[in-house]
Amino acid sequence: MFEIIEKDGLARIGKLKTAHGIIETPNLLPVYNPNIPLITPNEMKKIGMNGLITNAYIIYNTPELREQATKGVHSLISYDGIIMTDSGAYQSWMYREELEVSNQEIVEFQDLLKPDIGTILDIFTDTDSHEEAEKGVETTHGRGIEALNLRQKDSGILWAGPIQGGQFLDLVEKSARLMSELEFDYHPLGTLAPSLMSYNYKQVAEQIIVARLSMIQSRPLHAFSIGHPMFFSLAIACGADIFDSSAYALFAKNDRYLTNMGTLRLEKIHEFPCSCPICLKYKPKELLKMTLKERQCLIAEHNLYVTFQELKSIRQAIRTGRIWELVQTRVSAHPALLEAFRYILKKYGERLEPYELASKSTAFFYADTGSLDRPEIRRHQMKMQNLSLNARSVLLLVPEYPLNDLNLKFKRYVNKILEEIIEKERHLVQVAHVSPLFGIILEDLQGTYPLIQNEYPLDLCNQIPSRSLQVIENFMNSYRNQFSHIILYDPKDFQDPDIIKYNIKLQLFQQVVKNYESSGTVLDNHEHLKIKIERIFKN
Repeated sequence: MFEIIEKDGLARIGKLKTAHGIIETPNLLPVYNPNIPLITPNEMKKIGMNGLITNAYIIYNTPELREQATKGVHSLISYDGIIMTDSGAYQSWMYREELEVSNQEIVEFQDLLKPDIGTILDIFTDTDSHEEAEKGVETTHGRGIEALNLRQKDSGILWAGPIQGGQFLDLVEKSARLMSELEFDYHPLGTLAPSLMSYNYKQVAEQIIVARLSMIQSRPLHAFSIGHPMFFSLAIACGADIFDSSAYALFAKNDRYLTNMGTLRLEKIHEFPCSCPICLKYKPKELLKMTLKERQCLIAEHNLYVTFQELKSIRQAIRTGRIWELVQTRVSAHPALLEAFRYILKKYGERLEPYELASKSTAFFYADTGSLDRPEIRRHQMKMQNLSLNARSVLLLVPEYPLNDLNLKFKRYVNKILEEIIEKERHLVQVAHVSPLFGIILEDLQGTYPLIQNEYPLDLCNQIPSRSLQVIENFMNSYRNQFSHIILYDPKDFQDPDIIKYNIKLQLFQQVVKNYESSGTVLDNHEHLKIKIERIFKN
């Protein structure tokens, strides 16, 4: 059913096989309302869509459509691609009314429609009452059991068991676990719309990550109602595989033009910042002169183009191990996104770490202080807390330089000094580089990812991140007794054109020197370093 092809943390590329084709994830199923057809399914297909979602309850509640149900939903909307049907829970919440259909009726009706993916009638849990939300979770679970007993088992329909719980994360976890225990093929995550409408991306991202970590990993996670491309990368990094939304059409009705970094009002656009066919053919002023219907259709087409373009960029980022770099770029589009990114990494960084690849073919890029909470950094910090160091005579602390070429020159410089002084006893000197990103980098580990592959701005050396200082302090407190001597080599005699050119100041290392000079020897000249080490090994 669902084959996972590539992974980058919780983000993954997969192939979901259905009766009418294969959809590559992550992807989006645009919402298609047969009663309000702004863009036809076949027009969507030309834009890049190979699946859509429509509402079984709307079809059930529309007499002329309901009469055609026995023909199947593909015939009904004249589309031969992948179709998912929703059950009506969202409509019940949106219009605050009881649905005129039972779970049994909507499941049996979807068996008539024969979509590729059908959905049980779940309970929308938008409430401040934990008790009420828990009843919704339990009712949804009960309906899941009922639906699986009612379904036509050989129909070819993949059945979706929604995860509910709303703002209560313990209930999201409970629902994910309960629904995973049932024989569903697919899990949508519901009750995201209220938070999305209030730009509470932090809550949505957290619901996604809790659901994903609590459910069966081999099944797709569908995040209901997410349709703005600026949020896709973060939601996917948190574990979402598929989205659905009518945002492309709803935004178009208000002359709102989507980009992967936010939304623009048509009347405020001087020239389109896009090269899709719509933006190449028309100018903003030309669209404003059109009828409302014409303009809506064209903006909706653009909105779908930019949506699918962003999904292509995300899939490429996953393939190259760069999902977090893309997320760091996109979250700068909105303060609420940046808040969500920082919150998720700070709270869930250690839980995300086991899912990170051991190595990548690309460098780790620092964007801002939020990068210090990324899983790759957390992994290194955990290693530093659980080292098994052999007893050595000397701990030699030296700075890390911010430029890769410069840092490589300095490492060779230090190694040459050590080789000149000692040969057989070289293994008794533990060299550790003091890094503004990682705190401490042991010589034995410096060839591993991301220690060997990282880029950060020069001024980070002067900002002294508190996280890095804490890692250094923890390391020194834990392992200083394993060394008979600690030497802090502040290399005033190491001169390189880049140091002068970029005016590099190693304030982080100077801070470390101040903190530990009472327990170690501070040297700034390679001749003095030679004399000190020679004396240690002679004695």
